[in-house]
Amino acid sequence: MELYGGSGVIQKGAEPLKQIEQHPNIEVRIYNAFRTSFWPRYLRYGELLLDFPRLNQRMHNKIIAVDNTVAIVGGRNVNDTYFALDEAHYFLDRDVAIAGPLVKEVSASFDAFWNSPYAVPVSDFVEGEVLPFSLTTIWNETFAYDMEAFPLPRRIEVMDLAGKFGALQRRFVWAPGTLSLTAPGPVFAGAAPPPEKRIENVMLAHIGAARDDVVVQTPYVMMTDAREAALTEAHERGVAVALNTNSLASHDSALVHYGFARDRLRFSRSGADIYELKDRPHTSRGMPGLGITPEKTTLHSKTLVFDRRYVFLGSFNLDYRSLRYNSEIGILIDSPGLASHVRDAIVSDMAPVNSWHMVIEPPGKTVWLDESETPPLRFDTEPNASFLARFTAWLGYILPIDDLL
Repeated sequence: MELYGGSGVIQKGAEPLKQIEQHPNIEVRIYNAFRTSFWPRYLRYGELLLDFPRLNQRMHNKIIAVDNTVAIVGGRNVNDTYFALDEAHYFLDRDVAIAGPLVKEVSASFDAFWNSPYAVPVSDFVEGEVLPFSLTTIWNETFAYDMEAFPLPRRIEVMDLAGKFGALQRRFVWAPGTLSLTAPGPVFAGAAPPPEKRIENVMLAHIGAARDDVVVQTPYVMMTDAREAALTEAHERGVAVALNTNSLASHDSALVHYGFARDRLRFSRSGADIYELKDRPHTSRGMPGLGITPEKTTLHSKTLVFDRRYVFLGSFNLDYRSLRYNSEIGILIDSPGLASHVRDAIVSDMAPVNSWHMVIEPPGKTVWLDESETPPLRFDTEPNASFLARFTAWLGYILPIDDLL
């Protein structure tokens, strides 16, 4: 079974879903679907304008659950750019594979969406339609079964999956874990969690309880009064807070980047040490899929580590959209070993070869330091960003988009 967010249809079109639906063992439903999902794209844009409050809500959860036994939860979409198979663009992401009783909760969260009246089967859209392809045609046209079609490094990985599964089982860390969710608004009424399981509440509670440090890695981040209060209070207690996010150069949406640029000063005054990912960081050189360095890398991981003990990861961005409009999922794991491992990976992404260090100088001037050079290179404007990206981000200051980010 596959549940697909309705917003993806307007971006990618419905043809792939029609093809998947032909498989006898696969059922696909679209959550919060456009009524014009399988019609020409311009009609979908028209429907978006006419029914914006509903269609502005998005199912953003990313789950793969198998037989109530094993599940993968994280921030990764299913696309070449997320699996290091695109020479032009790579999304740096993180997932967690889980086993045990928690998987049943993950599956139940999927079922809540699957059984919702907002989940519409693709078959409802194509009923009676004569499709110009068959399952055999689709299979013959796809290259997934042909290992020669994969780049050599990834081909070797795929061919050795059976052997790697046993090694993966031996790497499991057995630790307590809890599921957290976000499902705001009427579209997600049937899946809304109790307050103690809401992701924002869980995150703020652990910032409030932190004693030593909080390390945050997120692609999209904006400030709220509650977050500012929690970070400021943590800083006053002596808790070190480090934030790794996208720079304008690495960002996949310059207009969304405006939301962070607007709030940089608030984060800095709250005590956060800010590192912005370079567009071609050292960490993505020779990436495993193609064995090359992509033209651009974008941070997409959504992870927080508290006191080298707790690690939280999932689909939840620290932007307004995840807080107010999207459904999201996340896992909080109590494991010093795993937390330290993840923390080290994030700290590596913040290293000078991977990120610019952003600082605020009196009387509030933003500068970026490339500390991989000696002496450090100083940038008074967003480093490596194109004029178009700068202009697009600037538009955020004059357009009424704050509530949409």
